[in-house]
Amino acid sequence: MSNYVRSAAYAAAQALTARSQTVKRSHLSEIVAALLGYRTYAALVVEDADPKLDYHLDDAEIIVLKLPLGAERAAELGLEAGAQSVVILACVAALKTSLDGVLVYDSVSDFYDSHAREALAEAIYNSDEVAGAMAETNAAYPDEPEMGLECPPTADLWAATDEWTIQADGNMTGEYDPDGDRMFTGDTLNCRGWLSYRKAGRAGLVFVEAGGSGGADDSWRDRDRDDELAYQQSLNPTTNLSHDPNNKLVLDKITHFETRCDELMSLLSDKRQASSDELEHVKGVYLALKNDLKAAAKYGTVSGKPQELTEAERYFYKPTVQKAALALRPATNSDPIKSDWFSAVYDAHIDLSDCRHNMQHGTI
Repeated sequence: MSNYVRSAAYAAAQALTARSQTVKRSHLSEIVAALLGYRTYAALVVEDADPKLDYHLDDAEIIVLKLPLGAERAAELGLEAGAQSVVILACVAALKTSLDGVLVYDSVSDFYDSHAREALAEAIYNSDEVAGAMAETNAAYPDEPEMGLECPPTADLWAATDEWTIQADGNMTGEYDPDGDRMFTGDTLNCRGWLSYRKAGRAGLVFVEAGGSGGADDSWRDRDRDDELAYQQSLNPTTNLSHDPNNKLVLDKITHFETRCDELMSLLSDKRQASSDELEHVKGVYLALKNDLKAAAKYGTVSGKPQELTEAERYFYKPTVQKAALALRPATNSDPIKSDWFSAVYDAHIDLSDCRHNMQHGTI
């Protein structure tokens, strides 16, 4: 792995030289080592040579960078404040291009957003325990669970010495036929999934196993008559929306996101022969849309602030922007063509378009 670090440092030096910036190769090696979770390059070399370890960085299938430590090391080495961010970006880009076949993420949050969320959903859906819970509810579950948008808390990845696990909660909503011959026994599962890895160096991971658990949400059994009536009314909230002054604001916001999806799909529709500058522009537009939808989904309010939801926000805006945000699964640092960004944006567009249509026609 020390050879890999030197290669990354060389690539970063070349990129910086092209920008008329000169940084000592030894300093770049130190910064790359810090991004990989090591206080010094010497510490990386020592650990890499330890025969007692089952795995080393060379064995990693996934690498999660520690950007704050890289920035801290750059400052310690005396790099000017204005140049530090440029050097860090060059080192990160060099790491991602120098390691073939390894997935590299900027942080644990990036790892969750770009990889782990979907992997956790698959682990839950394929779990025998969850399959048993599905059968007990007498409902059909055609879709994987919806996982939280925010990265769950985890143990310190870079401090873990042998194993590291990430786990998150989700929920599955099934389809139950009220006119069928089966008694209703619930249609919602509360689930949890986990991914376990062996450590390979400070920042490296080797996948070991995935699993999931879940059980029926039985809260529906405890509703009294008034709660049941309120629940039934909530299934058709549009009767109250005409009195909601926030309705137009929600519709305008949904339409705004839908328009941005349209524009991005137009950019993506013919980019197989695009120049690097054109692809960078597309990536910038995609990143902005993904970040804005994720921010909108956090609280589900048009204002973006943590406050009580209006009827229009509760039944239209929040669930729609959450689904649209989840649809944009491809990582922002992936290739727009190979990772099929168009399909992801199209799925988000459908969610937004359906919501707009339902609001305009008074359906849900």
